[in-house]
Amino acid sequence: LSLIHEEDVIIGHSAENDLRALRLVHNNIVDTSVVFRGDNGRKYSLKHLSNVLLQRQIQNGCGSSGHCSREDAEASLIL
Repeated sequence: LSLIHEEDVIIGHSAENDLRALRLVHNNIVDTSVVFRGDNGRKYSLKHLSNVLLQRQIQNGCGSSGHCSREDAEASLIL
């Protein structure tokens, strides 16, 4: 992917899934599922983090699955 450069920072939630699907290895990643782990190491959903930390509800009926990639990306970036 020529759009992503070595010095770019990728921000996402559970980014390992997207990176695996893209077959992409990148060193500058901020993954909100890692940054905001519970005391017991529990991985919180982006929906939960957005609701609790941002007081913002996401993933409520955007499309058939309830997920909107733009909405998810915005929430990860704000977190």
